[in-house]
Amino acid sequence: MDARFCEQCGHPFAPANGAAAPPAAEAPTQVAPPLVPPTVPGAAAPAPAPKWPWITGAVVAVLAIAGIVVALVLLLGGDEEQASVPAGYPTQAASVLDPLGAANTTMSDRLGDLDPSDDIDDVAAARRAAAAATSTARTDLAAIVPAAADRTLAADTSQALRAERSLLTAMAAAIAKPSERTANALAAPAQTARDAWARVQETIPGAGGTLDDLDNLAAWARAKAGATAAAKPNANGASCGGFEGVSGVFARGVDCQTALRVAVNAQSGGGTEGFTCRVTGADDAAGTEQWTCSKGTATVTFSATSDAAGDVPEGTPDDVVPDDQTDVPDDVQPVEPGDMPGEGGDVAPEDLPEGDPGAVE
Repeated sequence: MDARFCEQCGHPFAPANGAAAPPAAEAPTQVAPPLVPPTVPGAAAPAPAPKWPWITGAVVAVLAIAGIVVALVLLLGGDEEQASVPAGYPTQAASVLDPLGAANTTMSDRLGDLDPSDDIDDVAAARRAAAAATSTARTDLAAIVPAAADRTLAADTSQALRAERSLLTAMAAAIAKPSERTANALAAPAQTARDAWARVQETIPGAGGTLDDLDNLAAWARAKAGATAAAKPNANGASCGGFEGVSGVFARGVDCQTALRVAVNAQSGGGTEGFTCRVTGADDAAGTEQWTCSKGTATVTFSATSDAAGDVPEGTPDDVVPDDQTDVPDDVQPVEPGDMPGEGGDVAPEDLPEGDPGAVE
């Protein structure tokens, strides 16, 4: 048997025949089994150690950076909100007045295109738009509280809106009842409105737009009144002025245009359109004759210079009109302040509200 160690205990065998014992270093090393802690019933198994410890650190770093960013955004945003302040009165008023300025400029353009013989519908529509814009501006400005430094500007703006309303009222009267009086009534409010807006424009450029060519509306009203007066039958009688050698033409039951033609033709020997004319008196000192022309219930009386015959060509143009346009038909009444005649209902309380909500005390 050549085994040198016991397979069971590892002890070396005694050498046979007096041979030396093998060195102890050659004996197999006994390896102790690893110590395993006892298992406690019901205890949770220990968590395994993380395989990548750096992941936890990275997550913590990202969260910290995100927190810093959020804090900075909130901090800077709060400062911006605290720094922003509402726009001042001039800026707010300019925004409110922009639509009115545009409406006034459009109205001025329509007036610039107006001819005394034109239809008035475009001007009337532009005036209504300006009236609506004025009403809106007055309401919106009443909601703006000016700072102490802007109170003069606020008062000037309110005054300009009042002047605008007066002008629009005068325009409505001229359009609804054209006459010499309503035409003349346009000049003062037009100038007042222009002056009022000029004061506002010193601080708010362009406020109120433009208010031009109001004289075109006055000319239209005068022409319209003249045509109306000339075409009126004059049942109660009316003075029609004179023309080419005749004066003091008075028509009853006939319009002034016809009466003037009859008078001129009667004293010049022309046709009298069915009227029978005769001299009813004379003033030798003045060198005039008194004439009366009649046709049914219609009569025309006038004075003519005695030597006018032959000086005036026979016949007169159909567009003969009185030379005295100051005579206004009896049914045209003066328009008082606050009287807002409607052109088919275009002047309404909502267009020109009563009171003055935009005034600044």
